[in-house]
Amino acid sequence: MRLLPVSILALSLALTTIGCSAVTYYTQTDKPVVTSDLPKGYEFKQHISESKRNIYLVWGLIPFRVVEQHEVLIPFLRTGDGLVNVTSKQEWDLLSFIIGGFTYGFVQTLNTEYAADLVTKTPR
Repeated sequence: MRLLPVSILALSLALTTIGCSAVTYYTQTDKPVVTSDLPKGYEFKQHISESKRNIYLVWGLIPFRVVEQHEVLIPFLRTGDGLVNVTSKQEWDLLSFIIGGFTYGFVQTLNTEYAADLVTKTPR
């Protein structure tokens, strides 16, 4: 009989962690920066791919050294007219597990890969 209230509590706590999220891209430039394919009037110029290591403290609650997506990709807009197929992917790698293990999770690192395709306007 006592197991039922504990089960309900555990289920309730589990349901509070379920949710949806959306990533919204904002750019401070009039050039397009999109996650979709190549828009009309543009042609592919160069593929961009960079990997950065982000560091968090206090079990991931405090960002210590975090390289944001715009810090990596926006400088490429100086040589192009837009970015398409913009993605970023965070991964735990072997170094992340080693650092987290030695610090009991107090320091966490994530390898973040940023990628995009640089495009230019098609001459008319």
